[in-house]
Amino acid sequence: MGHLFGLVRSSLASAMPNRRAPLTPPAVVPPKEAGDSNAKDGSLARSLGIAVAECYQCGKCSAGCPVAEQMDLMPNQVFRLVQLGHIDQAIRCGAIWQCVSCFTCATRCPQSVDCVKILDALRQEAAVQRTVPAGQLRIVLFQQAFLDNIRRFGRVNEMQLIAHFKVSGLVNDFNLVQLFSGALLGPKLLQRGKLHLKADGVRDASIVGRIFDRCASGPAHEPVREGHVS
Repeated sequence: MGHLFGLVRSSLASAMPNRRAPLTPPAVVPPKEAGDSNAKDGSLARSLGIAVAECYQCGKCSAGCPVAEQMDLMPNQVFRLVQLGHIDQAIRCGAIWQCVSCFTCATRCPQSVDCVKILDALRQEAAVQRTVPAGQLRIVLFQQAFLDNIRRFGRVNEMQLIAHFKVSGLVNDFNLVQLFSGALLGPKLLQRGKLHLKADGVRDASIVGRIFDRCASGPAHEPVREGHVS
């Protein structure tokens, strides 16, 4: 969903001078007390079936990340925060919003830690706790509009998706420029058959709904393990 925006950011980053930020350790707050409800102790990653404890901070994920120059914390530093249970600090860093989901980090990891899934979970947690930076909120709005569109129609209904995203963005920030941005492209897309006023639905949209329900509730209770698909 946000991958299109991520690819644009990646292209812009690749055109900039290669000035990688030094790997300075993040300012980690002291560990929480045992009775503190914010001390999650990595439960976010555990609920997703991710062995984040396997990370031994080799830094290969940060060394290979194409957008590391744009991050306030390196990927391995974000994973360290998750290991320590500092989820509240991790969801407030800008690094999780710079990730373009290229899977370079997960591919390079010698421990096979699903780095991308961790970052996805942190972005989702940020949305739930309403800590999304103002500059990234439209990305979240588009992702929500896209998922709602798929769940409702079973496939992308382009006109409904555009209307949903534009209206939700206007309600959020009252930006009239964004409301009408890209309007001149509409007739050209219609002329070339790239934009459809009426989209064909799927035969059984309820199947798509069940897929969404399983994705929302399944991983926390039934993590998929190697060699096993439930």
